[in-house]
Amino acid sequence: MGLKKPKVDYREILSVEEFSLFSKLRDKRKQLASRDGVQVYTIMTNEQLAELVRKKINTIEGFKEISGVGESRLKKYGMDFIKVIEES
Repeated sequence: MGLKKPKVDYREILSVEEFSLFSKLRDKRKQLASRDGVQVYTIMTNEQLAELVRKKINTIEGFKEISGVGESRLKKYGMDFIKVIEES
């Protein structure tokens, strides 16, 4: 069995404002996963969403700073997440 990462409580490590945006991004991720028939973590992990929030990323170029987010995911989902970020 592989080692499991300890579960992170993002309410504890993000500010109230950051957690609010994180929650909206998770909701968007769930919609996208449902639409595309994939698991939510194949779109982005909680860790990647938290990194987006902490770094205040709001451009496609900025997404390239997020570890593990490749060009194809950027093209497919990047603008969906940017819209959520801009509306917050």
